[in-house]
Amino acid sequence: MSDYSGWFLGRTSIPLYFSEFILLDMEDYYVLNAKYHKGEKIWRYNSDEGYDIGNIIAFKTGEYYKLSAHKFSFYYINKAEEARGNILIHYYNEILAYYNKVFGDTDIKKFDVVSLGIINGVGSPTLQYGKMTV
Repeated sequence: MSDYSGWFLGRTSIPLYFSEFILLDMEDYYVLNAKYHKGEKIWRYNSDEGYDIGNIIAFKTGEYYKLSAHKFSFYYINKAEEARGNILIHYYNEILAYYNKVFGDTDIKKFDVVSLGIINGVGSPTLQYGKMTV
């Protein structure tokens, strides 16, 4: 779900503010940046924690992969992207080491990259990420 798409309410007669979304009937999913409450069987996605309320990403349990390093995570659905994820982690670690060397240990915020699959272009595949293409 994305408020950057045509399916989301864009204009209303009164301003709408969302600080939390509650997602029901999604026990078989993992919702990125949300907290699952077993007793209530709901996911709570809270924009007060600094996450983009405009993009809620859910993965079917068992149908996605995740690679992580420090506070960086790469989520993907096509197993063929594992090698590219490892490259992203390699460069993340290099950049992090450089900045820590220059600026000292700093608090790095959580950084997630989500790939929705390899798309075959002319000559070579490219990865598509929410707002950027590598």
